[in-house]
Amino acid sequence: GDEDDDDDEENDDDDDDRGDEDDDDENDDEDEDSASRDEGRDQVVEILTDERVATLESQLELDASFIPAATTLVEALHEAVELSVPTQAVKNARNKSGKTKDKADAKARSQANSSLQVNPNGSFGCRGGQFQFADAEGYRRLMNRSMTLVLDGVDRYLSRDTSNPKWDPSKNMRWEKVEGIVKSLARSILELTSGVDDEETKRFLLRRCERLVSYSHAIQKLDRRLLKIATREWAECEMDETAVRAFLLLHLIGRTREGDSLMDVLKYTHRAFGDLAKVYNPSRMKRVEFACKCLTELHGIDMEVSYKAAFTEIRELGLTLKAVMTSKGLARIDDVYNWQYINRLRLWSRILCFYHREEQLRPLIYPYCQITTVVMTLAPAPKNFGVRFQCALFLNELSQESDTFIPLASALLEALECGDMKRGLQGITSSRGNRKVRCFEFVERKIMA
Repeated sequence: GDEDDDDDEENDDDDDDRGDEDDDDENDDEDEDSASRDEGRDQVVEILTDERVATLESQLELDASFIPAATTLVEALHEAVELSVPTQAVKNARNKSGKTKDKADAKARSQANSSLQVNPNGSFGCRGGQFQFADAEGYRRLMNRSMTLVLDGVDRYLSRDTSNPKWDPSKNMRWEKVEGIVKSLARSILELTSGVDDEETKRFLLRRCERLVSYSHAIQKLDRRLLKIATREWAECEMDETAVRAFLLLHLIGRTREGDSLMDVLKYTHRAFGDLAKVYNPSRMKRVEFACKCLTELHGIDMEVSYKAAFTEIRELGLTLKAVMTSKGLARIDDVYNWQYINRLRLWSRILCFYHREEQLRPLIYPYCQITTVVMTLAPAPKNFGVRFQCALFLNELSQESDTFIPLASALLEALECGDMKRGLQGITSSRGNRKVRCFEFVERKIMA
């Protein structure tokens, strides 16, 4: 058992190290891209008007002029993104301790304003940039339409098979000509998605991110960046529509990139669910239930991968319970009796109920029942009866769906026969008067209500 605990700690350290390496690689890629752009910039600044942007968009339809037109639009789009959302500034400001989100955003926006250059003729752009926008119309046209039109042009240029979700663009002979364009466009979309605050704009950008999934076969680490953004928006977004759009992106990544990528999707979403499930109140119930349904759908993509993820998660629940049971006097009881642990039990009850007929997941019903049964009776004090009834609810649902007998009568009768349950509770009164009622009557009325 101790060796298993050590192995888990080593695996967690490896995951953290790998996550840090991914972040470092992303920063290195951004530095290299910015350096290459700075080297390739000419001294002449191009003025982009609404008519000029429209002309470039029309040139995207011709193969002969597609590459230069798309390159110009993508470079201008990147500068527009840097001008509108200072992603790195937001990230640096929010990571500083003692800063609230609003104060961090205000500081980031002040840094963005310092990079804004407004010319006497009314044009504006990034200070030291290659492009200047003549007016707001050209800027809005570039941000609203050019992003989609460039993606359409790349799909047409590579003859993308939209019916094949596992289409690999690197097998096309023209891929090398547009690889830099797609990388720069993907970087701009991801930066804008990470920094934008408007919910409608987020949903628009998440739909664009769905079209980038097919290119993750040819662009290294793109699927990991898409996964991080989609998971964050799915778990932290307050709007249901945006969370649904983020989940569709997660489902597309898992369905398109099976194997290790699907395992990463499940690992990231379970980790995000653990953070989300720490609080469980009337305002958070819908979000937790929605997250349970989403994870249930993700586990249905590939049962072999789902079994590996489920075994790891249920084993982690068991190891946490074992650590509590072996602690002196149950000193670590709070590691189990908290909303995060209970909601994780709730999640696996939903998943096992839904996939109880699958031969891969059905063997996990027994260890789940063992863990949940021990949690029920771990601390038999009356103040912990709420946990007991919650666990009994999970096991009853699983027993009904899977046609599996799970003995619960003794644990429930023990709670109902407790002395505190038989005598009147202090401070509990009926809704029709001030007389005290017995606990059985109080519970019965609450259930009937």
